Amino acid sequence: KGICVIVVTKESNDDVERIKQRGIDITLKPDLTLCCSIIDKHQVWYGSINMLSYHATDDNALRFCDTEIANNLMEMLWG
Repeated sequence: KGICVIVVTKESNDDVERIKQRGIDITLKPDLTLCCSIIDKHQVWYGSINMLSYHATDDNALRFCDTEIANNLMEMLWG
């Protein structure tokens, strides 16, 4: 359907395995400290929220709609 989803995460767990079973590409980076979601290479959610798990009461996130910020974060994730 023209949708590309790639997940970059620090470690594998049951949630990650369920995502893999749905055909979504997973890249594991053990040293990852960045928490963000990038949508359509333009919309960025950035903060302390673990996007693949439960949240804590003190988690936070900011939303940016900026292609340059999205590209910079993608470069950090994929090099």
